[in-house]
Amino acid sequence: MYALRRILSPKAVKLYIIGVFLFELSPFSPYLSVKNIFANMPPLYDLKALLVFHTVAFMNTQFIVQISLIAVGAVLMTYAYSLVRNMADKSAHSGLAG
Repeated sequence: MYALRRILSPKAVKLYIIGVFLFELSPFSPYLSVKNIFANMPPLYDLKALLVFHTVAFMNTQFIVQISLIAVGAVLMTYAYSLVRNMADKSAHSGLAG
């Protein structure tokens, strides 16, 4: 039971999601070609063209890539939220101790 709890812990599930996404970015993935994305991408200074390009690229990818991108985005947002919350807690506690 302990091993099952560890395998299905929130932190482990987040790592699994990131692992799947990294696999999709790898050259072994049949779903995503990062080299072609960068070759077709407009210049970085043209923000409107970048937004349109990424929106169209997302809408025209396979469903598994879309789900993976959404899942990784959610994981990164929860990590960022946890980081900010922990930093705020530490600064609040350090202010009380000083």
